[in-house]
Amino acid sequence: FIAVMSIAVVAKKNEKFPVKERLVDGFHFLYYEFKGPYQNAFKEFNSILSYMKENNIEAGPFSVGIYHDDPQQVKPENCRSEIGFMVRKAIKVSGKFKYRKIDGFKAISTRYKAMSEIVAAWNRLGKYMAEKKLAPAGPGFEFYPKESKVVDAECLMPIQ
Repeated sequence: FIAVMSIAVVAKKNEKFPVKERLVDGFHFLYYEFKGPYQNAFKEFNSILSYMKENNIEAGPFSVGIYHDDPQQVKPENCRSEIGFMVRKAIKVSGKFKYRKIDGFKAISTRYKAMSEIVAAWNRLGKYMAEKKLAPAGPGFEFYPKESKVVDAECLMPIQ
């Protein structure tokens, strides 16, 4: 029994995409909407950075992607996303940019360290949800540290 338990602990430590359940604090969100393949969603990213600089909008700790559709169920050209930044406070916006307050939520999460790992990370969250019989409570999120020069993203799936 002890040998089996230690093997399970080692397997958990070495798991590529460990999943944890956590509470996510609510945040202020400045974003633009994008419809199309998720890999193209960040093509307007420099425009939101310019808008923030021109309007003295202070970014919070993360840039954020919110992904409304499962790309395995929805054609890439119909996938909807919201791309932007956590910001320090409520703001007024104009043009193509939008603002809303996102309430805190309970989520499962994992991380990926390379763009080639995105699908595997999201598949791991889906598998975990099925194993634990969890139900989603909204679209998927990705948080990216705003200062990071390397890929270090957290995938989050809100759960009921």
